[in-house]
Amino acid sequence: MIRKWLTTLLCLLLSLALPLCALADTQHTVQVIPGDDMASVDGIKDLCDALAVKVTANDKAGALTLNLSGTDVLNVKLAADENGLYVQSELLGSDVYFVNWQEGLTFLMQLMKDNLPAEEYAQVEAQMEQAVQSIAMAFSGEAASQEDAQANLDKALEQFQDDPKMVEWLKGLMDKVQEEDGEFTSDDHDAAAKKTTITMTAEDLLPLFETNYLRNTMLQSLLSDSENKELSQEQLNAEVDEELEEARKVLADSGYTFTMETYTDASGETLMGLNMSMSMEIKDDDETDGVTSTLVYNRLTTADGVSHKGDFVMDFTDGDEQQQAVMKLDLLNAQDKADGFFAMLVAGTEMTVQVKKELQDDASVKTVALYVRDNAAAIVPPAASDRPVFTVKVTSQDVDQSALSGFDTQNAVDLLKMTADERTAWLQTLQSNAMTVLMNVMSALPQSTLQLFMSSGSEATQTAE
Repeated sequence: MIRKWLTTLLCLLLSLALPLCALADTQHTVQVIPGDDMASVDGIKDLCDALAVKVTANDKAGALTLNLSGTDVLNVKLAADENGLYVQSELLGSDVYFVNWQEGLTFLMQLMKDNLPAEEYAQVEAQMEQAVQSIAMAFSGEAASQEDAQANLDKALEQFQDDPKMVEWLKGLMDKVQEEDGEFTSDDHDAAAKKTTITMTAEDLLPLFETNYLRNTMLQSLLSDSENKELSQEQLNAEVDEELEEARKVLADSGYTFTMETYTDASGETLMGLNMSMSMEIKDDDETDGVTSTLVYNRLTTADGVSHKGDFVMDFTDGDEQQQAVMKLDLLNAQDKADGFFAMLVAGTEMTVQVKKELQDDASVKTVALYVRDNAAAIVPPAASDRPVFTVKVTSQDVDQSALSGFDTQNAVDLLKMTADERTAWLQTLQSNAMTVLMNVMSALPQSTLQLFMSSGSEATQTAE
């Protein structure tokens, strides 16, 4: 759980910080437009009408603003460089605060060391150090060379230095990857300069069952069930042995095959085409359940823009019942407009996300709408008469004045260099600021929304009693 939290945090910081280095001074306003069912509840409709989230960015910083009924009730301003992360918000006070990348890593690592088993801590430490180095490389503008990629791969393998079977399996897996340079043309996708192929069978996966990694994963899965926490270590080991052997036998008899081909540009960064197929059988007593899947993706440049098309089909049996899951991507993207959809069909229910982009005056307007259709036999793009469950609208335009006006990082306060007394006083201020922000949010909410929240809270209390 800790590792997932750290990974999510790092991804969030990267997604917020890295794009700021290249974006112009632009404000993106995000609004939710309710569908008919949502709009039938006054509290929800009025909240959607009142709520707007604004994301503002220039070449140095970015800001997230929560706006209710035309009033900005919360601002979070961020900036990042090769030294660290800067942040300012009403929640934190009037000052700009700073955390150095390396010092922040050291602080987090100490917290993790105090709360994680040694083996898990070593893996988290390696991941975090690699992430900080990637951040520094991104801000320095250095491109990752083939040698850098190999170095990163070596560091990834270091995470399993106490698990030689896992290292051996990963190296064997990488040896199966075949790369071919040339000119690969097709009517379905843009010309590619590199083809990469990997083929795996059950035999290639069986050595994984001898690794400590899979064994520890299985052990953690067992411990997540409260009924198993009373078992002794010997009993847990026996359970793990039994489950691993059962899973190994199922895989060995499955006839599992997996093949994937990718077509990219010379750098390997732009995907032009992908073909993947997988099949296996799961045998249980007198029954055999089969699973087959195919995935095809193609990127094709046309006079109208860049077309992205993909199809995924999975057929599987459950006893005597034959079932199918289908996904489809069809998107045309141009500089000033985009139009397309991504859809999924499972057990007669189709869920479709429709994407559109167009220019309106000086603003770029993007909409993402969710449609749900029952009793569907095949994927059908939404018709003009269909009503979405809800739509997310993003309006992007240049602004002269924004939440970033006056955001100065020159005199930032280093959070990790505060004294104990300063930190205590700051935490007390933080609690007071949080209460003030909460009161501002409540006062800006529509009356119907407040009534909805209060009635829902009362019902929950009565149910609990």
